[in-house]
Amino acid sequence: MQIPKALACAVCLAVPGLAVLLFAAAAWATLNKDPSTYCIALTDPKFTSWQPMGAGRQYKFLWSGEASTPACPLLGSPFLGTSYVQNFGLTVDGTGTWNGPGKPAQEYVTFAIWGHPIGSYNGFWSYTANLQCPSDPWLNKVTCKLIDNTPNVQSPTSPYNALYSAFFFSGPFPKTKLSPSEQQAVKTSIAAKAAFSALEQSITIKNPTGATKIKVGAPLLIVITNPFKATVNLHVNVKGNDFTPAAFVMQTNGTAVAVPAGKLVAAAVWTVRAQLASTSDISKPGPSVDFTVTP
Repeated sequence: MQIPKALACAVCLAVPGLAVLLFAAAAWATLNKDPSTYCIALTDPKFTSWQPMGAGRQYKFLWSGEASTPACPLLGSPFLGTSYVQNFGLTVDGTGTWNGPGKPAQEYVTFAIWGHPIGSYNGFWSYTANLQCPSDPWLNKVTCKLIDNTPNVQSPTSPYNALYSAFFFSGPFPKTKLSPSEQQAVKTSIAAKAAFSALEQSITIKNPTGATKIKVGAPLLIVITNPFKATVNLHVNVKGNDFTPAAFVMQTNGTAVAVPAGKLVAAAVWTVRAQLASTSDISKPGPSVDFTVTP
């Protein structure tokens, strides 16, 4: 993220009143146009992953490696009019959270700088921006309004450099971005997750019920709702053994399966659990019903 297009930062010198605001505004403009003024440019963190988060989503971004300073007067000889580029270490880590319609989005960015020739730039820096957005700004081409931002920085050793005291960030917001192809991939994934969730919720167990009682060794008809004809595994266990190897598993893509005589061998409370065959995630065990096998 070159400063002209993202994470453009300026310093607010410890001067009271209007002078602070005027300096910050001027520094925004200068940094957005010419990072060489302050001898630092930051790299865009790259999109790495997303996950559902409440009514919205959370996105992760990361870039780490060797960056380079712009050629700038501070890194050269004022007598010869020379400047040079120097490499330095940089990590930029971002988290964008869309909290759902009508709720503020949040962008949290941290970056670590080491080996920079201007020693006071080195360190760990972060900021949190709360944003008001008409829709998910990481998936849609929208501009957010900055509600507030919270720089969280250590104090450099000199009051005369661009990182002194605090960071100010100019719009547009958010700074972290997904490419059009990344946006489409996330939208496709969201649609697939929604479809799978609807499929999961369509599976219910109609028989047995909690009131069902059968004799040891008797047959049992398991009846489920399965409107999309999904392949469903029916795990049958003595209650409490849900996640150990099942006493037996039966599979169907219909709505009924018959447990033959001789399968239910113990007088106990048993559990039948329905789980889509396409998932092995034990955190999504599917619907279950307890029934009683009597002596």
